[in-house]
Parts: sequence; structure tokens; C-alpha cells
Amino acid sequence: MAGKTSIEWTDATWNPVRGCSRVSKGCDNCYAERIATRFSGLGLAFQGFAKQVQGMPHWIGKVELLRHKLDQPMRLRGNQRIFVNSMSDLFHERLVDHEIDEVFWQMALSSRHTFQVLTKRPLRMREYVRRLTNRRSDSGRPLHELLRIMWQSPRRNVHLGVSVEDEQTAAARIPLLRKTPATGRWVSYEPALGPVNWERWLPGIDWVVCGGESGPHARPMQPEWARAARDACKEAGVPFFFKQWGDWAPNRAGTLVHKGKKKAGRNLDGRNYNEFPNGDEGNDS
Repeated sequence: MAGKTSIEWTDATWNPVRGCSRVSKGCDNCYAERIATRFSGLGLAFQGFAKQVQGMPHWIGKVELLRHKLDQPMRLRGNQRIFVNSMSDLFHERLVDHEIDEVFWQMALSSRHTFQVLTKRPLRMREYVRRLTNRRSDSGRPLHELLRIMWQSPRRNVHLGVSVEDEQTAAARIPLLRKTPATGRWVSYEPALGPVNWERWLPGIDWVVCGGESGPHARPMQPEWARAARDACKEAGVPFFFKQWGDWAPNRAGTLVHKGKKKAGRNLDGRNYNEFPNGDEGNDS
């Protein structure tokens, strides 16, 4: 586990699952896929999970639960925000339910931390959590039954979210998130690749993170897309976190130019937006 991370909206990352696969155009320039391919050589962490294909990084579809990493949150000091599976997706179709049980069990045991779960597979998430909270569950799996008892009221330390990149993915994923039992629901609009009708989708959402794409072949985020998300959140009283412009950002004339992530920064119309759920807010300079 990383005690620190460069991801602005979390304190630490926890990756008990390794491997993934693409599901939409938001995955085309996936940073996790690049990192995995970089470390896919003989004897390295992602050997057998990713590879170069015609000079480009590609997942090969292998996904595994890493049980030796399950207890890492218990060993992290203090009360941390922990991003679950920054390098994968907890609800990937190659994981079976009892493996997801083991991850949820650790989150239940580590109640002093807040776990930020993010998926592009909201149907699997909804069905899993529904089964977990169903009082009439008859799975017969002892660990699942213990979890079911603990989750009759969804855990307040686990916030469930979906990643969207445009209106199409928002329409496909956010309604399923709304139907998922949770005490905290959030949306990561990153990479923002098209406009989203936020007035339509914000009811039932507790937090929005917004960001542009960075890295090789980054696609630009239009400033009006970020402003629309910010303004809709303000109107609805939903906390808004502007993570980054990515590699492209507007200059003083308002023209988008390629600056690179560091120079582009994360200032939107003269300020940083560091809002979190429950009234918690970071440095807002």
C-alpha cells in the first residue's frame, strides 16, 4: 500500500486485485494499463497481466485477487481515505463473488478508514451489494453470511462510485449506482471526453470528481464541460472536486493548448475545488 499517493482526492491506494480489461473509450489511454505493461517483464509484478501489442500497452484479461495484500488497511495508521483498486476494478467479471467478499470483509474490519470504491461495471456492483444486503440470502458461504449481517445497513465507511466520461456512459452507469444500496455514492468524471447533463444525474449523488486526461495521446477536456459539472454541483449542493486539467488546458485567451499535466495544473477559473462529502474540504486556494 502507498502511504502517500499523487491522486489528489485520496490519501492512499490499496490494490488487492491485479489485472483488468477495457470496457469503454475512457479506457483507451488507461494509466493503470501503461504502468502494468511497463512492469510486465520476467519476474516483475505484472508479468502475465499486460503486454505490448504493436508498441501499445494492453491488458491480456488476467485478473487475480492478491490475498497477501488484503490486510494492508489494518496496518495503515490514522483515519485515511483509501482508493480501492486504483490499478483494477473490484467488480471485474473474472472475479467471483467470494473473492469480492474477502475485500469487503477487510473494509468492514477497518472501519476507521473511508474506502473509495470506483467501477466501470455498475451492474455487477449493484447485484453484488443487493445480495449482500438481502436478509433472505441463502448463499451458504460463511464469510458472505457474516458480511450480510454486518451490512444490513450499508457501511458508512465505504463509498461506492462509478467512472463516466460522457453523457452515454453517465446514462448507462449512474442509474445503476443510484439503485445500489450505499450510504455514499460518487461519480468520477475522468477522463472527461464529452459533456454530461448533470442536472439529470445528480439526484442521489453525494460527490463528483472531475478531471481531464493525461499521458501519451491525451484527449483534451473542454472547459465548458468542467464548468457545467461545477455549476450543477453548486446548484444541487453536491461537493465538487476538480482533480486536474490533464495535459491540455486553456491559456489566457481561452484556447486549449498542450501543456503537460504539471503545468496545466488544477485551477478552474481562478481557484482550486477540493470539496469532499460530509462538509470536509481541503485547501481551497
